[in-house]
Amino acid sequence: MKTLRGLITAIGVVLAILVPIWRPWAGDPPSDGKGPEQAIKAVLYQQYRHINQGDYDDAYALFADRSQKSVSLEQYTAFFEARPGYAVDPYKITHVDVQSEDAATVEVVFTADSAVAKPEKFVRDQQIVREDGQWRVVMRDEQIEIFHAAD
Repeated sequence: MKTLRGLITAIGVVLAILVPIWRPWAGDPPSDGKGPEQAIKAVLYQQYRHINQGDYDDAYALFADRSQKSVSLEQYTAFFEARPGYAVDPYKITHVDVQSEDAATVEVVFTADSAVAKPEKFVRDQQIVREDGQWRVVMRDEQIEIFHAAD
């Protein structure tokens, strides 16, 4: 019986040493919720919540500097003023691709709706970048065109 306990203990010690090296999950370790993925998702989700609450200034503030240089706050809010009741709901990030410590792309599925248009479902890739330690959303080219047209 002592030999069996000793064998089991030895196997446990060997596994404790080998598993972190071997990484049987074949790829990156499972997310512990503390990696950049959570913060990357959070900034886009926060932006959608601000839009849904009509807090366009706060939603705009979550855009990267280069996006804010392309589209003014006035152009951005004009888009929503022309679409009363605009909402992004439901929305879900289905994939996060972290390219570096300062850049990622997320795939997001969302439905946009307003009082003046039918609900429309989208699947889009959205670039997220880190500026001054904070994750920020980069406007897609199609968004820039839409916000410019609303002006």
